[in-house]
Amino acid sequence: MLATMIVYVRDKCGQLVKCRALMDSASQGHFVTERLVQQLNLRKFKAQIPVQGINEVTKTIHYAASLEI
Repeated sequence: MLATMIVYVRDKCGQLVKCRALMDSASQGHFVTERLVQQLNLRKFKAQIPVQGINEVTKTIHYAASLEI
């Protein structure tokens, strides 16, 4: 079971927005939902980032965004 916690992230205008984060100490990546990107009014940019998951299944991330936690 993975823990969750409340964190604050900055939106495009610098305002803090409360959201919930999943804590995975073994993770090598950080992910946010499209919904959160839209809520924060962040600029997303095209990317081609392969992500490997359980059973070595690889998926490609097509967009990325930058945010401050």
